[in-house]
Amino acid sequence: TSNNEYKRYVVIGGGKTGMDAVHYLLTTADVSPKDVMWVRPNEMWITARENIGSCMELLHDAAVLSKKAADGDGSPGAEEKKENKSADISLDRTFLEWEKRGRVYRLDTESVPTKFRDATLDGAELETLRKVAAKNAVRTGGRRVREIRP
Repeated sequence: TSNNEYKRYVVIGGGKTGMDAVHYLLTTADVSPKDVMWVRPNEMWITARENIGSCMELLHDAAVLSKKAADGDGSPGAEEKKENKSADISLDRTFLEWEKRGRVYRLDTESVPTKFRDATLDGAELETLRKVAAKNAVRTGGRRVREIRP
């Protein structure tokens, strides 16, 4: 149980500062995950502290996966489709591949993040944040909080 004067907490923001605030509440302030609501506009890829890769490695891997996608299937119209889809999916595919390699994390494994801002966490911090992210997260779909009322 918590000895805090407030019964509930709301953290607005899904970036590193928001992550740090949620982590602080759960670990240092001893607040229960059920008492924290986390408003996040977007899902974000998180750099794995244990296995950090460089931006150049990420770009290289994206280029390799993009080339594989561009090699295509040879069917009529496939070339035009390849060019359009290749750029869109190559970064998603690269991040998913990096996730398999333990180089990046995501809070919600059910959705593919749309942002990467190089926030860095270790596995223990990630698991702590998932205690709130799984049950008490409000996803705003990129919309900003405009007003807070009592």
